[in-house]
Amino acid sequence: YAKSLRPHQLAGMSDGSTPLNRAVIEHNLLATSRIYDSIRFTELGNLLQIAPGQAETTAARMICKKYYTWQGTDHHSHPPCR
Repeated sequence: YAKSLRPHQLAGMSDGSTPLNRAVIEHNLLATSRIYDSIRFTELGNLLQIAPGQAETTAARMICKKYYTWQGTDHHSHPPCR
């Protein structure tokens, strides 16, 4: 699949990921949200095979874009939406 992507779809982003990596992680986060009513960032990171901080940042970005509504058990506030 990755071989069929255009160069801009594989370009590195500021966080070191690619648009493809980000899309896969966001898809998997949404899929996880359909299975779990609540989950900690450490557990979410383990499921997504990413660091807990990256799981939190991804969830926060998706919340800001209104792609996702947070139902987690961690009581951290996510970064303000810009």
